Amino acid sequence: MTTSSTICHSIRAVAVAATLALAGCQTAGPDVTPTAQTAQVAPPADPAAARVEAPLDVHQASARCWMKYDSNSRMTLDQKAKTVDACIDETMRAQRR
Repeated sequence: MTTSSTICHSIRAVAVAATLALAGCQTAGPDVTPTAQTAQVAPPADPAAARVEAPLDVHQASARCWMKYDSNSRMTLDQKAKTVDACIDETMRAQRR
C-alpha cells in the first residue's frame, strides 16, 4: 500500500469509530422525553387565593420602591429619593390597615 491510501484508510477508520461512538449518544427523540404538553401542571383554581404574601419590612419595601422608580431617568437622584420615601411610607401604611 502507498502512504496516501494508508492515510485514507486511517481517516475512514477514525470517522467510522467516531460515528459509532456518537451514535450511542443519540436520543430517542421527542417521544421519549416529556414535552410541555404532556408535563403540564394544573394551575390553581384561583391564583389570587393561592398567593399569600408575608408582610414587608422597611428594607423590602425600600427595595421594591427603588426598583419601581429606578428606571425613570427624568428624575434627579434627590427627586427619586423623595418619591421612594413617599412610596415606602405609603407601602408601610397600607400594610398596617
